[in-house]
Amino acid sequence: MAIKRLCKRLKKMEKFGAKVTIITAVYNGAKYIERAIDSIATQTYSNIEYIVIDGGSTDGTIDILQRRSDVVTRYISEPDNGIYDAMNKGVKMATGDWIYFLGCDDYLYPAFSEMCCLLNEKHTIYYGNVFHRGRAQDGAFTAYKLSKYPIPHQAILYPRLVFERYSYDLRYKISADHYLTIQCWHDKDIRFKYCDLVLARYTEGGFSTQGDALFQKEKPQIIRRNFSFWVYLRYRYRLYKYRNKVQWYDKTIE
Repeated sequence: MAIKRLCKRLKKMEKFGAKVTIITAVYNGAKYIERAIDSIATQTYSNIEYIVIDGGSTDGTIDILQRRSDVVTRYISEPDNGIYDAMNKGVKMATGDWIYFLGCDDYLYPAFSEMCCLLNEKHTIYYGNVFHRGRAQDGAFTAYKLSKYPIPHQAILYPRLVFERYSYDLRYKISADHYLTIQCWHDKDIRFKYCDLVLARYTEGGFSTQGDALFQKEKPQIIRRNFSFWVYLRYRYRLYKYRNKVQWYDKTIE
C-alpha cells in the first residue's frame, strides 16, 4: 500500500509540480539535437518548458526545431556572443520556477523526472550526477572540491532566484558556469542539496575541452573572495604541488 501511495504522489507531483525550464544553446547541432529533444519528450514529469537558443545554424537545426514543436516550447535563431550569451538569453525567456541547461549533444535520463519531483525549496540549488567517460560522476561537493573544478551544469537545477541575482559572466568563455556556481556557494541565501541521481549523459565536445586563460588567471583571487581562508590555502598548496603540470582544466590533477 505504501508503494501505491508513493506512486500516486509522484504522478500528482509530475502533473502539477513546479514548472521546469530546460534551455539548450546550439549552433549547427542538427546531428545531435533531436536525441536531446527525444530525451525530454520521454520524461514522465510533464510540467516542462523547453527553450532553444540557436546561434544562426545553417545545417538543418532550425528545420528540426520547427518539426519538433510538440516538445520545443520556443526558440530563437540569431547571432550571439558565445554559449553563455545564448544561455543568458534563454534565462530571460524562461518562465519556469527552476532552470536547467542541456547541451545539444547531451541527453536526459529518466531520473531527471525523479529529481524534478524533489524540487520544493526555492532557495536551494539541487544537483545530482552525470554519466561521463564511462561512469556516473561527480558526487557531492565540498567547498574545496568546488574550488578545484565545477559541478557539471548538466547535473544542476537552479531555482529562479539564482538568475534574479546573477547571470553568466561573458568574460569567461569556457568557465562562466564554474564562476556562477562559486558565486552561489558564497551567497548566504542559497543552499546546495545533493541528490544521488544520474540526470543526464554528458558528451564532452570541442568547446568544453578548450581552455579559459582569463578564468585560470583570476581563479586564485576568485577562490580567496568566495571561500574560507583555509580552502584558499589548500587550493594554493595544490597549485604549488602541481606547478610543473600543464593543464587547462585542473580536474585532471586532482
